[in-house]
Amino acid sequence: KTQDVYYFEAVDNKVFLYTKQEVYEIKQKLYEIEEHYKGMDYFRVSKSVILNLNKVKHLSPVLGSRLEAT
Repeated sequence: KTQDVYYFEAVDNKVFLYTKQEVYEIKQKLYEIEEHYKGMDYFRVSKSVILNLNKVKHLSPVLGSRLEAT
């Protein structure tokens, strides 16, 4: 379900979907996922990660002008 997804991540030419309990390898590319979830609460936070903003409770600054999402 869309609301169960925490984030998508690309690693070594593979894309993974993360939920609270499970990790799934999926066939779509990140640009396809980004297009599919356009207009929803998903945000491309880096070259390799799309984050579900509904799962973010807190953002904290870290060194190097980066943010850590909890």
